[in-house]
Amino acid sequence: MGIVWTTSSEIETNLIKIKNPANGKSIIVAHRFIDKNYRKIYDSSDYTNSLNSVINPNQIIIDEYYRKKKNISKNSDVELLITPVKLSQLWSNLSYLKNHPNEVIKITYWFTFLTFLFTLFTYIVSYDKLVYIIFLLKITSVI
Repeated sequence: MGIVWTTSSEIETNLIKIKNPANGKSIIVAHRFIDKNYRKIYDSSDYTNSLNSVINPNQIIIDEYYRKKKNISKNSDVELLITPVKLSQLWSNLSYLKNHPNEVIKITYWFTFLTFLFTLFTYIVSYDKLVYIIFLLKITSVI
């Protein structure tokens, strides 16, 4: 759950950005490579189509959660722009967590984000008070 599988061996990152040029929507998702073991398990399932019947170098498997977010119907040919995401890009990592299909991860993201905001607010308020106290100490030492 929450993973997009592609046949592209050119993408070496764990996160990718998928953009649908038709509607302009984009999302950052976890990425895995479709290898021989994945094909074997996928093809043996009664609930999926065979991957071996379709040999496409641009094949991608997207779970229902992300297909709904991208307005893509099942088994459709859609032009998508896929770009790797550098792990050093903090905003992209946060966007991935915010849009994750697992509710626990989403809740954790929002609690972490709120904690950061409260910490920043507390720092700003305490810094202002610290400057005021230092100012008062300097005034009293002059007197």
